[in-house]
Amino acid sequence: MRKTRKVCCKLLLCTVCLICIFHILLTVDVNMTKRTDEILHYQQAGMLMNNISLLRNILAGKEMKNLSLPSPLTEFQKFYNNHNAVDKKVVMYGQSTRDQGWFNRTYLQLMKKKISGTELKNLTLPSALVDFERFYNTHSNIDNSVVQYGNFTNRQGYLTIGIPTVKRRLNGDHYMYTTLNSLISNTDQGRIQDVIIVIFMADPDESWNNESAKKIYEEFKPHFDSGFMQIIKAPKNIYPDFSNLQKTKQDSAERVQWRSKQNVDFAFLMLYCQNLSTYYIQLEDDVLVASNFVKDIESFVLNRTDHWICLEFSTLGFIGKMFHSSDLRVISSVLLTYFSETPCDLLLGGIIKFLGQNTPIHSSVSLFQHIGKISSLRNKMMPSIDRFFKDKGSNILPIMKLPKGGHPDAKFETNMKIIPDYPPENVYKNNLFFWASYPRSKQYFRLIFTKNINMSRLVISTGENINKTDFLENGVIKVGFNNKQNICNDLKEIGRFVEGEFDSLIQGIVIPENIKCLHIEAKKGQKRWLIIREIEIFQNKKYEK
Repeated sequence: MRKTRKVCCKLLLCTVCLICIFHILLTVDVNMTKRTDEILHYQQAGMLMNNISLLRNILAGKEMKNLSLPSPLTEFQKFYNNHNAVDKKVVMYGQSTRDQGWFNRTYLQLMKKKISGTELKNLTLPSALVDFERFYNTHSNIDNSVVQYGNFTNRQGYLTIGIPTVKRRLNGDHYMYTTLNSLISNTDQGRIQDVIIVIFMADPDESWNNESAKKIYEEFKPHFDSGFMQIIKAPKNIYPDFSNLQKTKQDSAERVQWRSKQNVDFAFLMLYCQNLSTYYIQLEDDVLVASNFVKDIESFVLNRTDHWICLEFSTLGFIGKMFHSSDLRVISSVLLTYFSETPCDLLLGGIIKFLGQNTPIHSSVSLFQHIGKISSLRNKMMPSIDRFFKDKGSNILPIMKLPKGGHPDAKFETNMKIIPDYPPENVYKNNLFFWASYPRSKQYFRLIFTKNINMSRLVISTGENINKTDFLENGVIKVGFNNKQNICNDLKEIGRFVEGEFDSLIQGIVIPENIKCLHIEAKKGQKRWLIIREIEIFQNKKYEK
C-alpha cells in the first residue's frame, strides 16, 4: 500500500511539473512572438557593429586578418538602407544626440563607399562650400599648385607639421618666427629628411599673406630650398560668405565666423598634407618645441599597442594633436560638412570616439608650449601655458613678459592676508611682487592715485612668472572716480582677468577717464595663494606697444 502511494505521488508530481513546463514554454513563445521584431533589430545592430569594426580597419589601412563575417557588405547595406540611419540602439558611446546621429550618417556613407571599392577621390560638401568642392574635385586633391614657397617633394616623410597662421594685433605676428626657430633648433639633423613643415597663410588679407610669406621665406630660405619647409595659400574663392552664417552654440556672429573659417582652414591644410608623411601633427603659430621632440614622438608611437586615432602631445587646444595621415581625408570631410555649426575641438572629439578611441591618449609630458597671448579672434586674450611641458626649466616664458608702462603716485590698500616681506608696494618694484594667502570672495587689492589720471592702456599680471602658480583664478577690475576719506566709491567694473592676466588693449576695453581708484577684486575664494606681480599703467598712447 505504501509503495502504491509513493508511485501515485511521483506520477502526480511529474504531471504537475509537465503542466508547469508546458505553461512556461507557451508564455515564452507568446513573448517571443511579441518581441520578434525587437530581437531581430538587435541582431542586425550587432551585425552592423561588427561591420563597423571591419570598416574602421579598412579606413585605417589595416588588413582583415582576424575577422570572419558572413557577407558583410550585403548585411551592412541591407541594415543601413532599411533604417536610413543608425538609431540610438547602436550608438557606441555617450547619448544619442543630433551631433552623434550626424556623425553616424556621415561615416556610414563614407564606409559604404570604402568597402564597396569606391575610392573617396571626390568630396561632396554643403552648398556653401561649392567652390571648395569644385576646386578639390577638379584637382583630384589639393596639389602643389597651392605651394607659394618651398620645393614640393614626392618622398614619404615620417611627420608632417601643419601650422596655420593669420594676422594678429600688436605685433603678434612675430610669434611665427619664434615657433620656426624652435622647430629648427630642436629637430635633429639626422631627422630633418623625415620632417616636413607646412605653413598655411590663412588670413583673409591677401596682401598680408603675400608680404608675410615673403619675409618668412627670406628669413629661412635654406630650409625652404631643402624641402624642410613649405608655404601654401588657398585660392580666395573657395571660402564661403561667412557673414551670412546662422548663429549656433550661443556664440556671437563674430565668433561663429571665426570658428567656421578655422574649420575650413584646418581642413584645407589637412587635405594638402594627407600624402606627405606617415603621420600629421598640427601646431599653432605661437609655440615652443621640446628638445628631441621627433624622437619622443616616435618612441611614444612605437610603444602603443592599442588602437588609436589621435595622440596628444600637449594639453592645450589643437596644439600637438597627431593623426595617421590616412585619416586626414575623413577628418577633413567632417570639418567641412559641419563647418558652420560646431567648433573644431567638439567635432574632433566626436570623430575620435566614433572611430573607436574612447578616451584621450596623452604623452606623459607635453612636447609643445604655448607662448602667445594675443588670439586671432579680435579682443580675445589667450595666456594659457602647459604646466606639463618637458623643458619648462627655469626661464621666464615669453608670455609672462609685459610691456613697460608707468607707475603714477598712489597709496596701496588691501584686506587680504599679506605674506610677510611681500607688501602691496612691491607691484611697483622690479623683480618683487605682492603675495597674499588664500584670498576670499570680494577681498580686494587697491591703488588710490594721488591725482586723478587717464589711462590709455592697463596691463596687470598675476602669478609666478615661470610656472604661473598662485595666479588670480577669478577676478575683476573696477575703477573709481571719487575719493572721500581714502575710501573708493562709485566703483565700476571694466573687465575680467583671463587666467590671471588683464590687458585692456588686447581685450578691447576702453577705460573711462578721470580715474582716482584702481580696484582688483576676487570674485571667488581660491585654494591657492595669490601673487600680483606687475601693474603697468600707460597714460600716453605713444608708449602702448
